Amino acid sequence: MSEHLTYHTIDELRALSIEELRALWELVPTDRQHRYQTVYQREINTNGASGSDALEIQVVTALIQRYVNRNIDVLARLGATAATGHLNGDQGRKNSNDWTHGLPLPTNTPDCI
Repeated sequence: MSEHLTYHTIDELRALSIEELRALWELVPTDRQHRYQTVYQREINTNGASGSDALEIQVVTALIQRYVNRNIDVLARLGATAATGHLNGDQGRKNSNDWTHGLPLPTNTPDCI
């Protein structure tokens, strides 16, 4: 495993062993690890899954699915933008310096997942 943290798809991460996942986690800066752990624990508590492995697995599965769905939605919108040159009529041209191309930014999520 390399000493640099790089992007991995969900499928790639699922194929890794627990040891490989732990090695990747160690490459995440400590302050970011703490932030992710805080967000994770808040999700667990908010969903009443604290103290139950089965409920915690359900919450984690839902979080992963939400992440996958969000990325599919963004990719679909970006594909529409590439095909038409803009997302919403003239708005795409007006905001040509906006790297989001009018896409909504995610809220209540860590900087990088």
